[in-house]
Order: sequence, then C-alpha cells, then structure tokens
Amino acid sequence: MENLLVRSIENSILNIHGKPAMLDSMVAQLFGLSVKRINEQVKRNPQRFPESFCFQLSLGDWQILKSQIATSNNASKTKYR
Repeated sequence: MENLLVRSIENSILNIHGKPAMLDSMVAQLFGLSVKRINEQVKRNPQRFPESFCFQLSLGDWQILKSQIATSNNASKTKYR
C-alpha cells in the first residue's frame, strides 16, 4: 500500500519551468478534498503557502502541460495493452 501511495505521488509531480510541481487538482485528490477547498486554504493561509510554493500557470503553460499529460497518458495506455 505504501509503495502505491509513493508511486501515485511521484507520478503526480510535473516539471514546470524546470521545477517540480503539482497541480491543485492533484493535491486535492491526494488529500481527499475538493480543488475549491485547497484553493480556499491557500488564499486564507498565505503564510503557510509562500509564493515560491504556489503559482498560477499562464494560459500558454497550461496548454503545453495539457498536451504533455495527454501524450504521457496515451503512451502509458499503449505500453500496457
């Protein structure tokens, strides 16, 4: 069970601008919360979430990231068929 959790977390870490990052949706899933709840906590507790820890993707970054995730998902589906 522990290995599965570690693998799930490792697979959720993305490389954005050369830095490891997780999307709010991935963090929410990890903690069993809604994305809305995660984002509320970030806004209400800025001292717990420094700017270097949280950032918002630009539209261009998001489009690139979506295409990378889709490519990765397609590759893994093909690999395990």
